[in-house]
Amino acid sequence: MRNASGFLNIQIMKKQISLLLLLAAASLHSIAQKTSHALVQGNYNKRSANNVVLYKVVAGTRQEFASMKLNDKKEFAFQVPSVEAGYYYLAQDPNRGGIRIWLSPGTQLRMQVSDTGYTLQSASPENNLLHQWETMRMPVRAMGNSLSNDNPRLRSLSDTGTYHSFFPKLHELLANAASFRKRINTSNKAFNDLLRFTIDADVQQSALHFLLTPKSAHPTPEELPAYYRDDARGKLLATTAIYRLGEGQSILQDYSILPILLGKKPEEKADMLDWSLQLIPNDTLRGDIVIGNLQRANSFETVLDNTEKYGRYILTPEQKLQKEAIFDKLVKYQKGAPAYNFNLDDINDKKVSLKSLAGKVVVLDVWATWCGPCKAEIPHLKKLEAAMHGKDVVFVSIGTDKPADKEKWKKFVQDEQLGGVQLYDPSGAAIHSYYKIPGIPRFMVFDKAGKIVSADAPRPSTPELQKMIEQYL
Repeated sequence: MRNASGFLNIQIMKKQISLLLLLAAASLHSIAQKTSHALVQGNYNKRSANNVVLYKVVAGTRQEFASMKLNDKKEFAFQVPSVEAGYYYLAQDPNRGGIRIWLSPGTQLRMQVSDTGYTLQSASPENNLLHQWETMRMPVRAMGNSLSNDNPRLRSLSDTGTYHSFFPKLHELLANAASFRKRINTSNKAFNDLLRFTIDADVQQSALHFLLTPKSAHPTPEELPAYYRDDARGKLLATTAIYRLGEGQSILQDYSILPILLGKKPEEKADMLDWSLQLIPNDTLRGDIVIGNLQRANSFETVLDNTEKYGRYILTPEQKLQKEAIFDKLVKYQKGAPAYNFNLDDINDKKVSLKSLAGKVVVLDVWATWCGPCKAEIPHLKKLEAAMHGKDVVFVSIGTDKPADKEKWKKFVQDEQLGGVQLYDPSGAAIHSYYKIPGIPRFMVFDKAGKIVSADAPRPSTPELQKMIEQYL
């Protein structure tokens, strides 16, 4: 009897404890709903993931907010204090893939992330709609930009898809998006407006990225759907609303070259920036285009000239800070600054430094055997070497093939009978690092004292390079 009574008491106690836990959980949830905090948690079950990062949106880019290492169960949890309502992103890499979520004060979000997508276990109406839109656009997103595709199930779409398969999917998405927009009716008007804007921006980004991605077949301007010629898409950039998307700056930069994709060109290459700025209706966003141009410049003189010409568009505190950072980075590359004294192996494994070439104008070619545009310059470089034979100029080519391909580089030099001084810099570890070279081929000219004439000189296929050399002989 006593045993039965004891068992009954234990059961009553268990029920009381369970009730207390439920009440406590309900109380915490109720408190969370009334606070300025947000909570994101769940499992991040990607096979290669050891950590996960929460990014916030800053002026159209993703900026790391918090990161955490995953435990053995691949669980994660981010509590965001004093959260600002808007988009955030869960990802391992700020530039690849990721999941867009909506956080605002009181948000409680639980999710399961896998290699092929994500599911929501508990979510706000805003995040339910974002999940529906992400599922809808996933194939077009994967085909539009392989960098945004971290879903192995869709990898074949981004790797093998051509415009023959992409354009029908784009048309299908446009039709589905039109129907989906009608279902955006949460009590959060600010979110509703932003999601409608986001849909237009996402489609535009995928459409433009697709044309910019190397494929086995590319459409002619005449084969492009009417969507690409719809000027209404430029209205996305009439205000700075694009700043609210983590992909905003990427969309802006892509849109600025849309006319080239449509088969149009400025009359002169020097007019390219003016031409791009005419497409953007908002002056603040024009400032971002100018900053992007300055960041891609490789000479102090170019930065100085373009800042003087377009500085009126550099308006925001962030843009002004970026401009100063660009000046600080490039000041060591300006005309008259000491050139980097490289010291690399030649084809016979003997060291050659810039100082050892003092007394001659040095023309530097940074290239690799896998680089098609680099190899296209070789015949022009040979002609230039012949034209300058006997003068105080030395042509130095620095191969930047990876270490495993060093012998391939040597064989190419010998088979093609390349002249001048042939040096090897494994993967460009020295030369790329110092000059922050974003792409090759890159030509540079140094004077007889080893000072920079140009850290981004014209290519041999243009007459300007020979004219530059002759000024310093």
